[in-house]
Amino acid sequence: MADQATVTFQYDPREDRLFLLLGPAEPPRVVCMTRRMTHRLASALAGALERVNRPAQRAPADLRDEVVRMTHQGALAQAVRSESPWTVDAAARTGITAALVTRVDVHLRGGGFTLELFSEEGGLASISSSAAEMHQILQVLLSFAEQADWNLGVAAPWLTERRPGSPGQPAGLPQ
Repeated sequence: MADQATVTFQYDPREDRLFLLLGPAEPPRVVCMTRRMTHRLASALAGALERVNRPAQRAPADLRDEVVRMTHQGALAQAVRSESPWTVDAAARTGITAALVTRVDVHLRGGGFTLELFSEEGGLASISSSAAEMHQILQVLLSFAEQADWNLGVAAPWLTERRPGSPGQPAGLPQ
């Protein structure tokens, strides 16, 4: 299973799936995830990011979510935004077919993470990155899920901002 250097996300409303373009292979590898798989991945990432946050582990129990929230927001502030000309339609026109992700494993390796994507046929790709990059990937997943109106309901209190008199809003998303 080859390690991927870049991941580009796109939601396709016709298929109601989240597509990932994995590079830098030629031709690029395209995989897609259902709502259920996106929920599982987002939940697994949220849990893993909580567990590896050393400042949160040392904080009093009632402040841990706030510490993880600040770490998450800091990672999002560092995000490098890039626009990709890739679209699901462009991939289809070039004959690239998307493999359906049926399993995702999240591993903690050294100071970082590795995501392993699998289909029914076997391993598709491996994505290695830092905790900050995983925070960014998690936020992208949640943003596309919001766009798709998937209502994932990831059980991580630090992913919602608390404001006096208002319900939670996904962290990093505009109101």
